[in-house]
Amino acid sequence: MGSNPIPSAILEVRSRKRALTESISRLDRELAYIGFALLALPLLFVLHMTATYNVGLAYPLQSLVDAGFSSRPFELAGVLLLLGAPLLAAGVNLLALLRVRFDRKDGELVSTIRLRPNAWNLTVVAATAALYATLMLYLLTENWSCLTGVQAFC
Repeated sequence: MGSNPIPSAILEVRSRKRALTESISRLDRELAYIGFALLALPLLFVLHMTATYNVGLAYPLQSLVDAGFSSRPFELAGVLLLLGAPLLAAGVNLLALLRVRFDRKDGELVSTIRLRPNAWNLTVVAATAALYATLMLYLLTENWSCLTGVQAFC
């Protein structure tokens, strides 16, 4: 008797599905690594500034400022790195976490958003949120006297 081709086809579909799932997981992990790399310098900057102003450590980057790295392009690059890199990290990792699908059903556009939780990608998004919360708290406390009208010229 001949062998039944259906079980071998099912096994082939399952192995292809498993390979696709593994490649998606690998891609999600790589996106998390990219996110961590993008967050490294901004997080180090915030930790450094916290240690400088709260603990009283000396400012080790002052030698770079004295050497001429305080020009306009370096300042702009610093701001872009501090504010832009975390946004890029969060965006890339949100793409890894959320699956958006659009369909037409009975003439209407139907959208579905699925969350595919991955610990590493969620960690990058949470770290980005914590970083921006820290920066916003700093801006609020630094400018509180101007915001409340205590200081006239800000």
